[in-house]
Amino acid sequence: MASPTEERRVEVLKLYFESFKHVTTLDTATALVLLAVYRFSDTRPATLGLTLALLGLSLVTCILGMASVITDVGADTRRPTTRQPYLTGSTARQ
Repeated sequence: MASPTEERRVEVLKLYFESFKHVTTLDTATALVLLAVYRFSDTRPATLGLTLALLGLSLVTCILGMASVITDVGADTRRPTTRQPYLTGSTARQ
């Protein structure tokens, strides 16, 4: 069984993942709305391009964050659950 601090760490990582997921959904929806509204507005193409580029940067950052969380949580399952005590002078000589 994992220690309480380890369980808390995993729960925090799950919350990070969920927040990344929400931001990714909002970025995608915003980009689609911008592309749909752009046809009817008189904004410059450079403004739209910059906005879409920044939304793309946000998407890539969130995806990398989600991958980092998945990798970090996955690494916990490969770690042994019991830790070996450090050898002290008296136990090392035995």
